[in-house]
Amino acid sequence: MSVLGAVSLARPNVVAPSLASSSRGPACTQLRHYAPGKRMEKIKRDNKAQEAPDADAPKKNMKRIGTFMPLPASQLKHKMFNPDDPVMINPPTFHANALTTRDAASKVMQFAKPQGSIIKAYGLPINMLLEFRVLSKPCSVVRDVTLSTIERLEAASVGSSQNSRAVITGSTGSGKSYLLLQAVEYCKSRDWVVLYVPRAINLVNSSTEYVYDARTRTYLQPEFSFQLLQRFQQVNAQFMGTLKLTKDVTLGRRSLPVGTPISELVNIAQRDKALAPLMLEALLREVSRQKTHPVLLAVDDIQALYCNTYYRDPQFQGIKPYHMSVPRLLLDFISGKRYFERGAVLGAVSTTHTRFQMPLELREALKIPHDRPVSPYLRREPELVRYASGLQNIPMPSSFQVEEAASLFEIWAKDKAMHFAACDETFLSMYTQSSGNPRDFIWKGLLSSFTM
Repeated sequence: MSVLGAVSLARPNVVAPSLASSSRGPACTQLRHYAPGKRMEKIKRDNKAQEAPDADAPKKNMKRIGTFMPLPASQLKHKMFNPDDPVMINPPTFHANALTTRDAASKVMQFAKPQGSIIKAYGLPINMLLEFRVLSKPCSVVRDVTLSTIERLEAASVGSSQNSRAVITGSTGSGKSYLLLQAVEYCKSRDWVVLYVPRAINLVNSSTEYVYDARTRTYLQPEFSFQLLQRFQQVNAQFMGTLKLTKDVTLGRRSLPVGTPISELVNIAQRDKALAPLMLEALLREVSRQKTHPVLLAVDDIQALYCNTYYRDPQFQGIKPYHMSVPRLLLDFISGKRYFERGAVLGAVSTTHTRFQMPLELREALKIPHDRPVSPYLRREPELVRYASGLQNIPMPSSFQVEEAASLFEIWAKDKAMHFAACDETFLSMYTQSSGNPRDFIWKGLLSSFTM
């Protein structure tokens, strides 16, 4: 007898247990097939549903509309929208002429919305955008820190930005983004050249395309650079024709000669978006050299420029922020490596994004207490330490003063943006529950009657 025969005789017959009787569950998934007749019926049913969809059924691909979108005036036919004695809010405009004295403190002012305004061109942070959709006019309250920041900007208008680089810090919801927007609006009203980046996180969260450039050894961001050029031109249109190139700009086989208006840089980027990063760098270089108008570079979510990005290289390794073209360009001005002959650099940190928290290097440069135990042996990246050196700290008060909160409450009441009666008891209840925190006072107080 062969060996194989002996093995087959010695081994008993083993019957595999059924899937239904197994106590540990099925080991595989059964494939489902339709019978030929039932499959044809299903195909006909699906085709019929595509040709004549049910009108009552909700559309699966319906586009979602953002919160607090205003309705057209033609749909507001109820008498509550047309009272006999309508009260329209008309606070003073946030302008340099209205902020000359300390009497402007605790007053609510509206942001003007002319053609080429800051809000329309550069955009806003998400929370601020939703609040402005509730009110009939975008408003903010002038605080003591607003006036002190304006005095700082006035002193910086005659000197180099190397000596005027500051970051607004504070607790969550203290109003850092509002203060930054107020500074931008003030500089715009004072005929400054303004570059505002309201969401710097979009520079590092892999939301725009990027391509490696062997010449600069960085990753270019042509789409974001092009958008930034367009917005810069829209806001600073009055300066685009007067400012000229002081150095030739090489574009392959041809170059732009000295004396060409800087508006031509934007025109070239419109014809070829691949050249937008080069045009953005050339534009900021020329703007930084001129001394006719002061320049303000304002960056919200500035801590994101010091954090690891979501971008990946061909080896799927994380790309550092200073290896991306636009973050590196902004970091050069933030660190003072590049500077404006006249102007300032102002940033604001954000604590709401858990992925982009303030890094150790930036926290130590701003002399902010650590939020967790830190060892002196913890590694600090030398590049980030250099990019954060020399920054000044503008601490934001963690709560409203009573006069500031009362002025804001009064504006919301006059604009009929609250769904309950406005009285002193209601105001004190909201102020106490929020501990005076500006964001909680609005979102958990004034907006508490809305269904989110």
